[in-house]
Amino acid sequence: MKKRKLKYKNLALATTFSILVLLLAFSFAFIIGGEKSSEFVINDEYMQRTNPITGNSIFSDAINGIKGFFSADTQSSTFGEWDPPIEHLLAINVMGTGSGYVFSDDFIISCPDVCNFSYEEGKNVTLNAVTDPSYNLFSEWQGCNLVYGSENTFCNVTMTGNKTINATFTLRTSFNLSLLKVGGGFGLIASVSTPSQADQLNCGSSCLNQNVSYNMSTIVTLTPSPMGGSTFIGWGGYCSGTGVCNLNMAHDTSVTANFSLIVPSQLQLKLWQEGDINGTVISTSVPDNGDQFNCGSNCDYQTKLFINGTNVSLSFTSPLNYYVAYHLGCDNPYNENLPSTWNRCNVSLRANRTVRVAFEKPTLELLKNSATSSGTVTSNPAGINCGLTCTQDYFDFDFNSIVTLIAVPSSGYNTNWVNCDVVYGFANNFCNMSMNNWRSVNVTFNSVVCNTGADTAPYGNCDQTIQQDEINNYIDGYYLGNVNIVDVSISLDAFL
Repeated sequence: MKKRKLKYKNLALATTFSILVLLLAFSFAFIIGGEKSSEFVINDEYMQRTNPITGNSIFSDAINGIKGFFSADTQSSTFGEWDPPIEHLLAINVMGTGSGYVFSDDFIISCPDVCNFSYEEGKNVTLNAVTDPSYNLFSEWQGCNLVYGSENTFCNVTMTGNKTINATFTLRTSFNLSLLKVGGGFGLIASVSTPSQADQLNCGSSCLNQNVSYNMSTIVTLTPSPMGGSTFIGWGGYCSGTGVCNLNMAHDTSVTANFSLIVPSQLQLKLWQEGDINGTVISTSVPDNGDQFNCGSNCDYQTKLFINGTNVSLSFTSPLNYYVAYHLGCDNPYNENLPSTWNRCNVSLRANRTVRVAFEKPTLELLKNSATSSGTVTSNPAGINCGLTCTQDYFDFDFNSIVTLIAVPSSGYNTNWVNCDVVYGFANNFCNMSMNNWRSVNVTFNSVVCNTGADTAPYGNCDQTIQQDEINNYIDGYYLGNVNIVDVSISLDAFL
């Protein structure tokens, strides 16, 4: 009887000791559970595996046949039979002539440092290939379920089994040389290379930037050549100084070339007179150079010298019956609808400048928008004489004069004007134009239905004609005073 009690006592002690060892082992496992190593053995009889992401652990005691699960969320253990989740190994290989890294979206994989990890079945893992584009290029993935991204640098893997993913990086063998020209001057940048190649930098006056690709370790020599009126200020970027620049193409390289204009102490202001006649031009300036424009008929193609930065004001005076039709090269633009802009020109001299001015009589343009033989148009003062077959006519009249256009429609037509200052007359036959600028007017003769019945006052039906003395009296008495029109006849219906 005593021996049996002792046996039970020893069994209780052994069980207590096993549980104590188990708890101590579990505490130790919990402390190191955050490490990336997912499996370790305390002794030959005890084993524990910990998920570094969740912190959950499974463990087993071979001697006592105890299995358990530790939950990191509840900080508690469950003893008994428990089947661990199925896991698959994800292995990354970094390959190729270049170098780069592969990172997983959970940051566990950081290859080539950490390239393998076991994930639970069905887990979706996203890998990202990263490299220094100055020296390497990412080439391709192998083994991915899905490749995406603007440069295909992302790889999606679904863990349905053990997976091996290859990421290939390529070492760059050529590099770009980028040139940018700055400054206000002009010049040429040309290159030669060792070893030589056909494609070289050749950036002239119309070129602002240029890019050329060279093989690795190529020696490129850049030479600046300023053009007339410019000087080379110096290099920027990977070049320095003001002479030739030698570059070893071991990476992408950018340089700037600065050309500046050579600014003289004195600048030229040229005056050209254009148009029908020469007018008077007088200049003033700040500061006053003592040699100003003050000329009339001899102004054409004159040149004056002014100190750089001088502000010059030119005033134009037109001959009688003329006006300033345009000026070019002034800081203040000419506006044909603003007479205040016509006779004044301002020039700020920061470079050589040319001013052109034209003195002309204003032109009157007549456009006849109707069928041939539908009517005629003449003018007072004389100048416009648009007969039956005419569709367009021009004439230059005195500045600020009043011109009257007289329309005489053919039998069966009436008159319509567009752009006249004033339209008048019993049948709208007269159009007044004030010649204070270039003017254009349209006239249209439209067919009408004549009244063939009883006479229509004051002239009767369409078959009758107005005699010469009647139209002269009509014009003289109502519209043009002492104007006389010779050999004009008009059908009656034009006045109906």
